[in-house]
Amino acid sequence: MDASLLIPIILYFIDMVYASLSYKLNDGNEIPAIALGTSLGHLADGTRVLSVNHSLAQAVQEALTAGYKHIDTASLYRVEDEVGLGIRWYLNDTNKRQNIYVTTKNT
Repeated sequence: MDASLLIPIILYFIDMVYASLSYKLNDGNEIPAIALGTSLGHLADGTRVLSVNHSLAQAVQEALTAGYKHIDTASLYRVEDEVGLGIRWYLNDTNKRQNIYVTTKNT
């Protein structure tokens, strides 16, 4: 079998596995177990790395466009404004608010 024919088959099965990884919420909705993480890390001295030129907002928008439905963040990351901006840009393009989940941690 030609290897180029295997790629769509492999991607199909990866998509099936991804779609099945979720947690059922008390209200009956399901939240995807796999999320886009928004921590940008920190420097050796402990200083948090912050987004430049809305690069994180663009990443959030692109992730949602690509099919991510779960964005994970934390107050410690100090990126809530960028996450919100990326979601707003996505909604302005698609108007599809349904099934977007944002989880956060209060640290």
